[in-house]
Amino acid sequence: MRTQALALVLCFTAVPALAQGAAAGAGPVACASGGPYEACALRLEPGAFGVRLVRGAGSETVSAGFLGPNLSGAVESSPDALRYARTYERLRTPGFLSILGAGVLLGVGQATGASDEVQLASVVGGLGLTVLGTSLVIRSQRALSRSIWEYNGELSR
Repeated sequence: MRTQALALVLCFTAVPALAQGAAAGAGPVACASGGPYEACALRLEPGAFGVRLVRGAGSETVSAGFLGPNLSGAVESSPDALRYARTYERLRTPGFLSILGAGVLLGVGQATGASDEVQLASVVGGLGLTVLGTSLVIRSQRALSRSIWEYNGELSR
């Protein structure tokens, strides 16, 4: 009973990661580093299907993707921001897939009615994937935040 409850909890941890971004957005808009802050600053905004990367005071969507915004094209004029953007883009998909894999592993291990050893292995494996995936997602989100901060810091006010 506890393992089934744990499997459900871990399956639902993948839902926010899945909903993190499924909107389709326009490509990156050229806005050189050092440009006017009001027109070029980047920010994240929630959308109907997840997070969108928005530029300027208006609501121009720069990027949105299935697993999150595609950041490199939007910050390419800033070398430091680009370095963090690449870290974000490198870690976001493995993090999401690890959490999703944990939910699948736990669900399959519990739904098959397998032996206690197989169920224990699925719980241990699922927990391991959850820890790994959560760590990767947190690191990717930090890199996303830092990339936007670095980019915005180079804009003229």
